Amino acid sequence: MRTISPKQKDHYIYITDKGTHTAILLSYNKDWKEFFPKETLPEGKFAGIEFSWGDKDFFEQIPTWDKLTWKVALDALFWPDKGLMHIELLEKIPRVKAIPISNEQYKALRTFIQDSFKKDSEGKVIVRPGLTYSGTDRFFDSNETYYFLNTCNTWTAKGLRKAGLPAPVWTPHVWGIYFHL
Repeated sequence: MRTISPKQKDHYIYITDKGTHTAILLSYNKDWKEFFPKETLPEGKFAGIEFSWGDKDFFEQIPTWDKLTWKVALDALFWPDKGLMHIELLEKIPRVKAIPISNEQYKALRTFIQDSFKKDSEGKVIVRPGLTYSGTDRFFDSNETYYFLNTCNTWTAKGLRKAGLPAPVWTPHVWGIYFHL
């Protein structure tokens, strides 16, 4: 792992969590505005775009943690299922620790995230129509399969490793991510 010198701090990324589920937060810039078909994203002025990945059934059935059932949780862990990408557009970057990265690291992370989205025959990401929690978020089909060895936190860790940042090989919980950072 190479260290980042002050002149290499070209971008900042952020790791957010909802208690047990991590996400990668980046600035909402031209890279992302051009990646998503315009009609799939909500309109507005946004500062950040948060990316997370998880189990399809979990995302579709559990809009808030208080709706979690044992059946859905156990199925997600032990029955391999399609994953979904979840993005949320944020008006402001929340107060979370900024992680400086170089242009090279940003490009590697961007490629990892973009490659996580399943695309149609025209190369466009496949949006899940009607599935949203807040109106400023969207769900998309993913290339990954979710199960206990490949969780949302493991996806976040893979992205960090692709960017040359310290991260665990496998982590079932957010503490594995934060321990390495």
